[in-house]
Amino acid sequence: MAEPGDLIEIDRKTYRHWALFIGDGYVIHLTNDDDSSTSVAAIGASSASAVAIVKKQKLKDVAAGHVWRVNNSLDKKWKAKPSDAILKNAEQRVGEKIRYRLIKYNCEHFVTELRYGQPKSRQAQTAKLVAAGGSGVVLAGVLGAIVAALVSVFSPRTF
Repeated sequence: MAEPGDLIEIDRKTYRHWALFIGDGYVIHLTNDDDSSTSVAAIGASSASAVAIVKKQKLKDVAAGHVWRVNNSLDKKWKAKPSDAILKNAEQRVGEKIRYRLIKYNCEHFVTELRYGQPKSRQAQTAKLVAAGGSGVVLAGVLGAIVAALVSVFSPRTF
């Protein structure tokens, strides 16, 4: 069961949406300005940079039938702020517009900053590693082709 100040991870098809549980079935989260809670975090799928808004909504509406769980796993790394301080800060931010950047500041960064005082997104780090790995494979392929071409040009040939 979720306690006030807990981080909530919501499974979506291709990503995880994050919210902060504040009690009585409500969460505060970073989302788009659309009134539809099911469009939450669609900003991340469509844009590398957009404007998002901090909203307070019912967890059941934000989850919209998707599986959710409490995920405070960063408690192993960082000390969480006292729950009353987390909730006060979160409530004060409702309605605030924030520059959303998929890799640099997304919904997970937002809630970890509320809980720990530090923005962190493990899914953004994973995305960066995958992107870097993909780039590395392409770069290695290009470099390999260049080396092969140079070797064939400068290798002694026998006729």
